[in-house]
Amino acid sequence: LNAVFFNDNELSTIEKIANIIVPPNEFGDIKDAGVVEMIEFIAKDWSTPAHNNYGENVLRKGLKVLDDSCIDRFSKNIIDCSDDEIKSFFDEISYQDNISEDLSEAANFFATYRYMVVTGWFTSEVGMKDLGYKGNIPNVWDGVPDEILKDHNVSYDEEWVKKCVDQSKRNETAIWDNEGNLLT
Repeated sequence: LNAVFFNDNELSTIEKIANIIVPPNEFGDIKDAGVVEMIEFIAKDWSTPAHNNYGENVLRKGLKVLDDSCIDRFSKNIIDCSDDEIKSFFDEISYQDNISEDLSEAANFFATYRYMVVTGWFTSEVGMKDLGYKGNIPNVWDGVPDEILKDHNVSYDEEWVKKCVDQSKRNETAIWDNEGNLLT
């Protein structure tokens, strides 16, 4: 189970591709997010006949197609290309609309890697920070806004407001009787 799928050069290539797709920022980088490790795990886990040897037939083949495209364009592997060269190539294949037939395979493989990189990034701790995700945290609720109540010609019973919209008691659980009357 601890066997590796990608060789060191392939892992470096994936890391370079991933850092172009999601550049490092103040929250971290691809390495911090564990994106390359996630792709390695998927490649190993899905390299079975039941998964149509996805690791080999899609992920490894995709790297080869993207690498060959860079060799055709820039006479060098992805790993040896500058970030600007890779960006210009990725810009060309980022969208499936009006793409030339000779680039359609590269575009499909790029889309797969882009999806995996973005998924890996935004499901990681650094990606969550990048999104500003805070999870389920309690907020302050003062009831339905007055303008909405007026639009519907309704208002709160002042007694009810005192019991239910008291922020000093927001962490207390309300208690109701069997007839649906609020007791606390």
